[in-house]
Amino acid sequence: MKEFKPENWSEFIGNKRAVRLLKGAFNSGIRSIILYGPVGVGKTTAATLLANESGSLYFQMDGSRFSKGELDKILRFGNVVLFIDEITRLNRSAQHSLLIPIQEGRMVLIGASWENPWKMLIPPLRSRSVLIEFTPLKPEDMRILLTIWAEKKNVSMPENVRELIIDSAGGDIRRLQNLFVLWLETGMLDDSSLKIGVSDKEEFYDVISAMIKSIRGSDPDAAVYYLMRFIEGGGDPLYIARRLLILASEDIGNADPRALQIASSGLYAVEHIGMPEALFFLVQVAIYLATAVKSNAVLETIHNVKTLLHQYPKASVPDHLKNVKGSGYQYPHDFGGWVQQRYMPYQIKDTQVVVYKAGYENKMLERLRHIRKEI
Repeated sequence: MKEFKPENWSEFIGNKRAVRLLKGAFNSGIRSIILYGPVGVGKTTAATLLANESGSLYFQMDGSRFSKGELDKILRFGNVVLFIDEITRLNRSAQHSLLIPIQEGRMVLIGASWENPWKMLIPPLRSRSVLIEFTPLKPEDMRILLTIWAEKKNVSMPENVRELIIDSAGGDIRRLQNLFVLWLETGMLDDSSLKIGVSDKEEFYDVISAMIKSIRGSDPDAAVYYLMRFIEGGGDPLYIARRLLILASEDIGNADPRALQIASSGLYAVEHIGMPEALFFLVQVAIYLATAVKSNAVLETIHNVKTLLHQYPKASVPDHLKNVKGSGYQYPHDFGGWVQQRYMPYQIKDTQVVVYKAGYENKMLERLRHIRKEI
């Protein structure tokens, strides 16, 4: 849909501050600029317009297909502008290969990423780069874009269709464009066709709530149904991954310690791979969590501790636990790993704060009783 691509800066809508920073960095001679932000907010388009305006030789590469050989071929042309989409997918060796041509002035690097580059770029590349954030378009910006596109196609858009498209696009230019084209080609875009999935806030919360409660209730079939309904409706996979990570501790905890590890791995995989492959990770994690032993012991433990803190906000730390030499502290490893001594403040009566309910938690409690010679 090339006819919708901005041909000049006057047609580039939104992210005005980011564009000013981008132009300023480029014109001041900075050799490495990293644009980051969600998909569909104009990062690639801004880089292309900048390169065209400068008259520089401009090349584009995909971070997932980067090769040192291809980079060497590009550098033979001399002073070039190289745009690398999803630059955070480059491994450390590939990122190192960019440093010398940047340092020698043979290349201006413009990278783009939907991830935060502070976590993914090697320090030498990060220190040479200016980081510029692009954000989702505001409703007024999307309204301007729809007006421009409608004028190019010589069509008149009903106001209710315009607003429905804007609401559903969520600041994503690509989604805005796809919905506009769908309406343009079929004329069938109405309230019901736009609001499938989770496009309105009320259903958004209902679907998420249903997914969480299905996992908590050990129903993997319902869990993956609601999960995929959320994703198919345009929901953010990272949002799901974070909710699954929370659930792994809140509703499973130490009943199955692997749950937190698997959910953490799932979040990491979603962050580093993205859609559509991220769906594999999300479904796998959801199935595991739904079939895992359930326990809200961590939640109950937090409540117990809060109650104690409310009752004894300034209870004195026992002298032998203070950071003082010769306090009488007994080093457990000198006694085979455990020795009888007081850890709780003396003002607090002996009480079991931590809750043990199910699964591996029972083994933890059994071990405690064993070392305390209670069994």
